[in-house]
Amino acid sequence: AAAEYYYGKKLGELDLDEMALLAGIPKFPSSGNPISNPERARQRRDNYVLQRMADLGFISQAEADAAKAVPMHASPHEPPIEVNAPYVAEMVRQEMIALHGGDVLNKGYRVTTTIDSQMQEAANIAVRDGLLLYDHRHGWRGPEQHFDVPADADAAALARHIAAIPSQSGLLPAIVSAVHADGSISVVLANRAELVLPVAASRWTTRTPAKLVVRGDLVRVRSGEKEDEWLIEQLPLGQAALVSLDTGNGALRALVGGFSFAGNKFNRATQARRQPGSSFKPFLYAAAFDKGFNPASIVLDAPVVFRDRRGKTWEPKNDGGGFRGPMRLREALVQSRNLVSVRLLDSIGVDFARRYISEFGFQEA
Repeated sequence: AAAEYYYGKKLGELDLDEMALLAGIPKFPSSGNPISNPERARQRRDNYVLQRMADLGFISQAEADAAKAVPMHASPHEPPIEVNAPYVAEMVRQEMIALHGGDVLNKGYRVTTTIDSQMQEAANIAVRDGLLLYDHRHGWRGPEQHFDVPADADAAALARHIAAIPSQSGLLPAIVSAVHADGSISVVLANRAELVLPVAASRWTTRTPAKLVVRGDLVRVRSGEKEDEWLIEQLPLGQAALVSLDTGNGALRALVGGFSFAGNKFNRATQARRQPGSSFKPFLYAAAFDKGFNPASIVLDAPVVFRDRRGKTWEPKNDGGGFRGPMRLREALVQSRNLVSVRLLDSIGVDFARRYISEFGFQEA
């Protein structure tokens, strides 16, 4: 269990330095924990376990010294979960602490949510693929990081450089081991698996592999739709959020708060403040209907200029420009015409609109 938690490996897959570190934990499980106290754990590994093994003849002094030279790279590896909804899990954790106090996490509560696993998975994919597609259109930014690696470093040595780097939304860290003459790229994953990526894996970058990466570069890879297909990716700069509710009872069916919870735990679905944009227009139209307008009312879609008390002017525009003249409100709302909405607001008055819309539960900024 310790091997899987600290290194994500089976016991038989551990290296000498990893086995020695785990052997040093039982006597000091708290102070010797490699996550909370890596320096104490390293001292136990090097000065007690490895050196003792060498002194007793189980390994040579050269093997002990080589294992001591390996940097600490233990990190938490959580067990697989059925539904990947980390933002929802964090919302539940915070709510439970708010209701029952900080020690609630140690009381063994079982919490049932309304999340639908299939809808949640679809939401995860939609946010991930949408952000990756958007990021692709803005081009390749280069490798995430570069490591100076010896020419004779094997897969195990390369993998140690990225062992503590988490995957994000299925984008696994990979270190480039070689760029071949045929355009293919060899990479090593954190679990030491070696992949050969064909030219097609990086086609979206519009760069030749020779100008894309060099040995020692840290990139991201993810599995494609085809069997044994792997693609080169990069962590997107953009972010997004998605919320899916059951319109019948208001139950939360899926929620994604960002591209990757591992990369950024800020929940954009619940914590971010954003401009409502055109989604606010139906509330404005509702206020206008209460004031006597109806879906067949005609309002002009044409240029208009407003001047404030200080003499400054504001000239709103339609998205995409252009004007359509007199329009029925039902058509203006469907087509989201900004100038019609502005004229409607001016007609019913800002104060009335604010009072009416506040009845929906909106908080004033």
